[in-house]
Amino acid sequence: MAKQRRRKPGKTSRKTSPTSDWVLAFAIAFGLLIITRFFIIDIRSYSESGMEKTLLPGDVLLVNKSNYGARLPLRLFPLSWGNLLAGDDSLKPISQLPYRRFLPINNPGYNELVMLNIPAPQHQAIDKRTKVVKRLIGLPGDRIEIKGGEVWIGDRKLNEPATIQWNYEIELKRGFDVDSFIDTFGISEGTRVRGQQRYLFSFTRDEAISLQQNENVRTIRRVSPANEPGYISPFGISAAQWNIDKMGPIIIPYKGFTIRFSEHTSDLYRYHILYHERENIEIRDDKVIMNGQPVEEYTFKNDYYFFLGDNRHNTSDSRLWGMVPENHIIGKVSRVLFSYHKEGNFFSKLRKGRFFLKPEVPRGPY
Repeated sequence: MAKQRRRKPGKTSRKTSPTSDWVLAFAIAFGLLIITRFFIIDIRSYSESGMEKTLLPGDVLLVNKSNYGARLPLRLFPLSWGNLLAGDDSLKPISQLPYRRFLPINNPGYNELVMLNIPAPQHQAIDKRTKVVKRLIGLPGDRIEIKGGEVWIGDRKLNEPATIQWNYEIELKRGFDVDSFIDTFGISEGTRVRGQQRYLFSFTRDEAISLQQNENVRTIRRVSPANEPGYISPFGISAAQWNIDKMGPIIIPYKGFTIRFSEHTSDLYRYHILYHERENIEIRDDKVIMNGQPVEEYTFKNDYYFFLGDNRHNTSDSRLWGMVPENHIIGKVSRVLFSYHKEGNFFSKLRKGRFFLKPEVPRGPY
């Protein structure tokens, strides 16, 4: 009898179900989306008024995280713990991972729009703090001063975009329709002041100059809001004479920057050393005590930056928070992808003129 040829054992192909293929494809796509969002680019909706007229509520922004080097996650879990019973001047613990970034493509530059975490409250993990967009106007090592609302870097004035606004008190002629005036200039906030036709509105410099020639405008003058009663500045009591349009000079610390403590410097930098450098510092009998020991100088461990909102009299920024350490920076706002407002039907809601709009970024000081 002829022997039957035996087949060699081999690998058998295993058929996968269409359902498992879809699950695998979805998992890969979801993983790529997470990687892209956390380390390359992110898309964020803007809803503030502190950057008008550069950005408008309803703008959808493209945030480039890789440009400055993506910040690695600071938490393993979406929770933040803090000792809420600690006193205001104590060093509250933060539960987060060490700060690390990928290598940057470019370093942050003057006048760039940056998404960042507000440097407060101090007991929260940094990446859990509120995200905002502001304009970068001061770099590590700069000697910065605000005079008459204008930013000076050393002895050079910083170029400003045309979209920056300030508050102006304006008096309109009697009988003039204020609602149509508000619509014409796209005014989103303001208030009536003394007198029937006197208002406080925000305008750009060019708009204010144009309104001086408007036949329906009696007077227009720029005003500076006063400091709120009881306001405690992050720059200490040395900032008591400062206001929104006048502050400094301040040297922005950089990694390796050493200060010798004096009555002025200990007061000026104490808040930043305590809450951002995470060193227990206090002033006792005119001496600086750090971690229980008297010290005469301090070397900073982080680079710091100074940010302003473009709606200069109606925004929270470094004048209120203090200087912002590098670990709070999320990414560069590269453009407005599209924009919409709440009024009208679907198509009339779209602000087509703002699609793919690149914000104005003037060159540095001149």
